[in-house]
Amino acid sequence: MFDKIYFLINNPVIEPLGVMQLIASLKKEGHDIGIIRVDKEDPFAILNEDNFILLYSVITGSHKYFANLNYRLKYLHGKGRLFSIFGGPHPTYFPQYINEQGIDAICRGEADESLPYLINQIKKGYYYDNSKSFWFKLDDGIIKNETYPLCQDLDKLPFADRELLYQNKSNRDNPIKNFMASLGCLYNCSYCFNCSFKQLYKGQKTLRWHSPEYLIDEILQVKKKYPLKLIFFQDDMFAFKPAWLNNFLSLYSQKINLPFHCQLRVESINKDTLQSLQQAGCSSVTFAIETANSFIRQKLLRRNMTNEQMVTTAKLCHKIGLKFRTENMIGLPGETKKDIYETLKLNIKCKPTLGWCSIYQPYPGTDLSRYTSSIGLIDKDIDQIKDNFFESTVLKFPKKHRRFINNIQKFFSTIVRYPWVLPIIKIIIKIPENRFFYRFSNWHRQKSYNKKLYSIKRRNNDIRI
Repeated sequence: MFDKIYFLINNPVIEPLGVMQLIASLKKEGHDIGIIRVDKEDPFAILNEDNFILLYSVITGSHKYFANLNYRLKYLHGKGRLFSIFGGPHPTYFPQYINEQGIDAICRGEADESLPYLINQIKKGYYYDNSKSFWFKLDDGIIKNETYPLCQDLDKLPFADRELLYQNKSNRDNPIKNFMASLGCLYNCSYCFNCSFKQLYKGQKTLRWHSPEYLIDEILQVKKKYPLKLIFFQDDMFAFKPAWLNNFLSLYSQKINLPFHCQLRVESINKDTLQSLQQAGCSSVTFAIETANSFIRQKLLRRNMTNEQMVTTAKLCHKIGLKFRTENMIGLPGETKKDIYETLKLNIKCKPTLGWCSIYQPYPGTDLSRYTSSIGLIDKDIDQIKDNFFESTVLKFPKKHRRFINNIQKFFSTIVRYPWVLPIIKIIIKIPENRFFYRFSNWHRQKSYNKKLYSIKRRNNDIRI
């Protein structure tokens, strides 16, 4: 019999809505569940002689860290009995992860309904290895179950449980709180997991929405209990369904009356949409440029928008009074030094509040990762992939080009904000990569968030989205 369930998480600066949703679903079933912040707490001290179920939500890049932590807890700690279940993007798209020592089970895909069922089976002492969406490692092999059907009525799910995360004061007092109106995405960008996700749930509707009323009620609950000055909608494409959006914005204006930030796609919005957002309280938006090279963006990344659409959307934002962040990605296969400078020029022309830039990471299970591997730019070993996309490229570029990519990324947002520094930066980035560049990049990005994009004061001056 297991005494308690713990989610083990590491430094959740951005609220882990998926984890909080699962906590809510488990609590609804009456389970005793907690969070262990491994960046602040000692799991070896907490997980003593009792028996526990350990839950991990793992992205590629953090997968080795959590597998090693779990192994040490199970076999080196030597106290009690631990049953470990790993979910999240990495085990979903790289299920061989179950072969790591110490991992008892993995979950592929969403678990809002399948995880509570599995935990009920385990705690009742029933035979559980036929639970859908889960793979189990037994003495005589691995059992691979089919996926549990996607939840189509999102409104029947409980609100994400924030109580455990907000026991940490820095998370509770962050004036920005995160919400999602939908799950899934319509598009098929080659660097994203969405194509594989659709294959995993072939024949099912993968893009699903909460009702406007559900979302408003959830926001009101959080607004009543916790500090809240700005709402960040994490949806990949927030302003997509016109009828839904109009209904939601009307309710939002009446009942919430707080500034919010959302993420858009330039080919699915127009002046009327932007004005409606702004009038309802939207203070800033994000849209992705990725690259100025039209061939790479449209053919390689499968993002069918034009540079002209980017510029038009930027001009509309300026005219309407919406702050905006552009998202960019460098270090792509086939991309040249000239292409990166062209991406900088396009951003400078758009004049965003923040020109955000990441370095491409070839996440497993994506079409672009397979292509990158086919042309010999990455090894099959995915353990080289970073747990963030602001540090360095893992592609096998020539040393000089690697240095250029790693260094220009650190100064990308500065150049977009102050184009006159470009000649100086061109000289500086010839210096080998170093931690100072990385620290400067983080400092400038956070300053842009705090002082420009969100303009929300907080004591520790650290707002990260």
